[in-house]
Amino acid sequence: MLTTEGLASTRLALGLVSDKWTLPLFAALVKGPRRFGELQRGVPAISKRVLSYTLREMVRNGLVDRTVRPSIPPQVEYSLTDLGRTLLSLLYTIREWAEAHSDEILDARSRYLAPEAPSLAGQPPLDQLAAILPAEPSLPPAVDPV
Repeated sequence: MLTTEGLASTRLALGLVSDKWTLPLFAALVKGPRRFGELQRGVPAISKRVLSYTLREMVRNGLVDRTVRPSIPPQVEYSLTDLGRTLLSLLYTIREWAEAHSDEILDARSRYLAPEAPSLAGQPPLDQLAAILPAEPSLPPAVDPV
């Protein structure tokens, strides 16, 4: 049974992993301890600033350990904590649910956006986006300043 207290705890837990970059970092850290540069290369398109912020939040929440190795320059490694590892089975379950129901979700979205639109189920993600988003608007011709 869902209770107000239970919902608050659930909201807290989902908030730990619901931003754009936490899950890709989890995926990178599942493989073992990683240095900052390894994580940045392993998570395409993440900026240094966002990576630093997200790692700091994950450390603050007890999901990731930050270990400084004495050397010149100092080496910093990040790894999942025991608490962080307890989330893995839940994340795998969510992934399995998402994979099993993604066609249904995409169909519901397409029906909501345009009831007459064809189904998006089974299409690659880029084709789905192209089917949902309107065509790129045409821009007026450039004017030469005189």
